[in-house]
Amino acid sequence: MPFLFTLPGVKVEELPPWEEGDQQWRRLRVNFPDSVATHCSTQDFYFGEDFLLRRHDYCVDVSGTLPAAQYVHDYIEADGLRMPSKRRAYRRD
Repeated sequence: MPFLFTLPGVKVEELPPWEEGDQQWRRLRVNFPDSVATHCSTQDFYFGEDFLLRRHDYCVDVSGTLPAAQYVHDYIEADGLRMPSKRRAYRRD
């Protein structure tokens, strides 16, 4: 991510902003084609005002479509790319 969003057949739409505590995050809903191996075909991504990923929602299809949310943080830089060094997954209700 986010390079997978540019693959053929991937559809991306912007959703209304999300309020998380005192922050407002931009959201993207991404629909992946069957040719891309993922947890599930439809996933939501939440980005802070710095455009870094904050949260990733999906369903774990191999676990009976268990709804999950991963929060990512503590970004590091490696070879010019910024990526989160920590994540925490929660069951979404």
